[in-house]
Amino acid sequence: MTQKVTRVMVFIDGNNLYHRLRECNWPTWIDVGELARRVAGSARKVVGIRYYNAPPPGGRPFTERQNEYYALVKQTPGLVFKLSTLQPTTRFGAQGKYASFQEKGGDTALTTDLLTQAAIDAYDVAIVVSSDGDFAEPIDAIGTTYGKRAELIYCQGRKPLRIQRLAVMREFRRSFVVVYGKA
Repeated sequence: MTQKVTRVMVFIDGNNLYHRLRECNWPTWIDVGELARRVAGSARKVVGIRYYNAPPPGGRPFTERQNEYYALVKQTPGLVFKLSTLQPTTRFGAQGKYASFQEKGGDTALTTDLLTQAAIDAYDVAIVVSSDGDFAEPIDAIGTTYGKRAELIYCQGRKPLRIQRLAVMREFRRSFVVVYGKA
């Protein structure tokens, strides 16, 4: 009798991950396919990777560099890439009032995919890579409605406590970071 292999789908909040990696002074051009394999572990099968991010703000050369990274991400086998939008906003900080951007649509797209993929039984375990506590309700829903398990990979100092009772919580480790071309 063969044992059933656990199917894992990895949902990566790219904008959240990028900012947390920068806070840790870790490389940000990480290989998302390798990240998915490492967070899933060798005993489980990655059946899909979903990556959510926004277009880069500003002009060249920053946008060219970010688009180079996105081109690498899009080459990942089994990956669905979803681009959200940036909305101009005003923020207030130690330096006073300043213009900034806020990502719009990324969390909604991740939430929608988390639920729709659970509804069609595309995975057994969802691994969400984000330190965002806003995913508590959809993570709860995939468990209570569809019987799916959830894991959340969060970055140090950013543990979303709202999700503790709903998912297995693991801190993002430096060993998950593999820069493209350096596996």
